[in-house]
Amino acid sequence: MEYFDDLLRACGIAVLCAICIAVVGRMSNVAALALRLGGGVVLFGVMMLLLGENMTSLKSALESVRGVDSSVQKAFSTMLKALGIALVSKLCSDVCRDCGEGTIANGVDSVGKMAMIALCIPIISDILDFASRVLERGM
Repeated sequence: MEYFDDLLRACGIAVLCAICIAVVGRMSNVAALALRLGGGVVLFGVMMLLLGENMTSLKSALESVRGVDSSVQKAFSTMLKALGIALVSKLCSDVCRDCGEGTIANGVDSVGKMAMIALCIPIISDILDFASRVLERGM
């Protein structure tokens, strides 16, 4: 229930920022942009606070993975890196869209997707190696 309360607070902040931007945006585009960026920073801060509260459970999950096979460790660390790439690229593309630069925002999205694909290539290679070994044994 604690996460739901935090989500409701973040949604309240977002709606409040949207209303302020709608009102102020009619008077000044620069002030509206500043409100957009400020609201994004506040919401990013809320996200980091939520992550910080769960850091101990993440650390214990990493410790439990340490004793496991190295391929599982690689997959877990790749998953965390991909999550970081997704969050950063989404945040950056949203800021670009707020500034009216849709083309640049689409470019940032594409770069983020390509970075995640490049990050996953070693895991895909491991899966293909495993599949070929299984097929060799079966035949």
